[in-house]
Amino acid sequence: MKQSKFVLLAAVTLASTTLMNVAVAQAAVESGSGVAATADQAAEATTTAEFSVKAGQLTLDAAPDFNFGETSMQAIIKGDALKQVDNKVSGTHDDSHNADGSIDKAAVDTLQVSDYRGAGNHWTLSANMSQFTNATTKTAVGGVITLGGSQLGLNAKTISTNASADLLTSAAAAAASEKNVEGLSTVSDTLAAGSTLKLNTADLKNIQAGTYNAAITWTLSDGIASEVAAG
Repeated sequence: MKQSKFVLLAAVTLASTTLMNVAVAQAAVESGSGVAATADQAAEATTTAEFSVKAGQLTLDAAPDFNFGETSMQAIIKGDALKQVDNKVSGTHDDSHNADGSIDKAAVDTLQVSDYRGAGNHWTLSANMSQFTNATTKTAVGGVITLGGSQLGLNAKTISTNASADLLTSAAAAAASEKNVEGLSTVSDTLAAGSTLKLNTADLKNIQAGTYNAAITWTLSDGIASEVAAG
């Protein structure tokens, strides 16, 4: 009998607690306290829906190598331009200067920039080239690479020894294709064919047999070209 009374008391206590919790929850919104709707006037309320966007990064994903093949000493002395053969070279990308990541070493024919920082952001891509140095004799010669085959709307189409040129801007890329939205897209193209190399005439007296390599430095900067130069 005592056990039955205890069970009954516990049940009553639990029911009372539940009713109190419901009452407290219901008391949070007082009945009839809202906006009244009448025959002449509808009731309206405004609430908020929300989401957040995390900004992405501005990145240089890939940059091309250029192989201008093998030519004769006679053609070099004549000053003939060397035509691009492919993008396979004996060396590899040297990206040890980049502590925050590396470019795609397999995509040797691709120039690619990604910008997902959001609308209203701009960028400028420039490039300059060292002298071509003979791997064996260490003799050097300057030159100019004229880029061909790109559909990116390049601002400049030459990469020169010891001279920096603004090759591409986000604005120019956007003008070339509607899919290249500034701050919200990946701009990419292949430079697999059509480029040429013209060596500096004054340096031809230094030419010797062997393989010549030059380092091309690609610099991706945040901002419009004129602002980057001014800064």
